[in-house]
Amino acid sequence: MNPFLAATPALFLALSLSILPAPADPHGNSNDNHLHIGHGHIDLTFCLENGSWKTGLVWDGTPNPLDPKPAVGTLRSPLSATILAKDQPFSTGNRVRRPADPAWNFTGVGPGDPFWWFPQASTPESPWTGFSSCSGACASYRESDPRINAAATWTTISLTSVRYVGKGSGHFFMWSSGTFGEIIPWMSSADGISPEDRYFIGNSGHAHPAMGFSSLGLYEITFTSTCYTGPGKTNPNSSPPVSFYFAVGTYWEWISRNFSPTRWFSDNSASALADPDNDRIPNLMEFSCGLNPRTPDVSYTQGSGLPGLPALIDSGAQPLLRFAMRDPASNPQVELAVRPIDHLTTPLTLEPRLLEGIPGWFEAVCPLPLSSPSRFFRLEATLLPEIPYSD
Repeated sequence: MNPFLAATPALFLALSLSILPAPADPHGNSNDNHLHIGHGHIDLTFCLENGSWKTGLVWDGTPNPLDPKPAVGTLRSPLSATILAKDQPFSTGNRVRRPADPAWNFTGVGPGDPFWWFPQASTPESPWTGFSSCSGACASYRESDPRINAAATWTTISLTSVRYVGKGSGHFFMWSSGTFGEIIPWMSSADGISPEDRYFIGNSGHAHPAMGFSSLGLYEITFTSTCYTGPGKTNPNSSPPVSFYFAVGTYWEWISRNFSPTRWFSDNSASALADPDNDRIPNLMEFSCGLNPRTPDVSYTQGSGLPGLPALIDSGAQPLLRFAMRDPASNPQVELAVRPIDHLTTPLTLEPRLLEGIPGWFEAVCPLPLSSPSRFFRLEATLLPEIPYSD
């Protein structure tokens, strides 16, 4: 058995063990050129032109303030970008609590429980994610769906599938607010996917419903677009299924920054217990200590090189364990504890200190008691399915 793993939801790094060199990530997928979009106007785009569908993602921002802004309407591959939902209360983040009104039952989230959303209206701290279509090749007809019941050149966006990795239910849902504030559900995977899970884009070719996610994790949301080439509601033409990618929460954003969506569901790279770089340090410990899950870490941090692997410091009076920890205010989704190996229920006291010059990180110092009958201690990291919410 790998000495760094235990058959529990927690991960352990035993400080008495050495870390051996290991081969690098055999997949060689650094994900360094991938876009991570946490704000700005985003259109999931479906265009029927000359009998063929052009699909992708349009974002009006740039990955770097020094980069030139792309031309309006620049179409990107959906695999080239992940859309981020920040786990902080709205409006500084994307987390809200479900209202008690039964009209919200379509979300699959209980009253008062949190979910994460991209709002219908543009806000500075959130992605403003919607749909656009090019309807020049599509015919006008009267749509009988009671949510529409109107004539226009309609393009239909249908929910095809939802794939999820995380520690929750992983439902995706979409709705809009009506003229009088009523909730109009368009689609939800909470009750299974059916032909009724669809949204309509009218003559404007551009619309922004609200989108929601029930749990922290990674999502692959797949849509198909259909329009009628006429005359009227005849000769339907449907696009191939197109998948878009979303990361909800701090740990899952970290995974998305290190691994392409092609690996989220295929080889267990996203799991907290996974070890893609084969250095015997699971993802969650790499996340907790600020390591690179694609590059083997072969020695403990010495000196002031934090973040990094824990270091045992001889302070003269008693040994100190020193390691980096993420700022708790950032909702890092991880709980850290140091315990003697033979007294697992009694964590030692941690003394967090700000790390100057390294935003988002603290230095944790833990005195190791000389009076302990154990001479072995371990740093324990636990991925939390729910964060203690303050909103």
